[in-house]
Amino acid sequence: MPPASRLTDLHACPLIPAGPVTGPCVPTVLTGKLPQAVLGDLCICIGPPDAIVRGSRNVFIGKRLAARMGDNTAKGGAMVTGFPTVLIGERTPIVALDWSGAGAPCLKAAAAAGSPFVRA
Repeated sequence: MPPASRLTDLHACPLIPAGPVTGPCVPTVLTGKLPQAVLGDLCICIGPPDAIVRGSRNVFIGKRLAARMGDNTAKGGAMVTGFPTVLIGERTPIVALDWSGAGAPCLKAAAAAGSPFVRA
């Protein structure tokens, strides 16, 4: 899970080695005492500002996707810093299990026991 990006955290793109997030961010949500960055927030860049164009698919802050280290920006860059103790991840995809095969009794027993692992 990547660290949360905030106001003043840095992004890098092909035009500039590192430019900070300038906001507006979400002033009512503080991450490490700084406003949390979200989808659409601007970053200093050469020419017009760069914008964060990707965020966590299922963490919303102020009705916008939360920005994290590694998320993309409009000019082909990415967020390169974040607050290391606040990690924002993605939801784990649900995988359909085949309950009809030879391993069905083992899978059913593991599910009934609430076990995260299956031992054959």
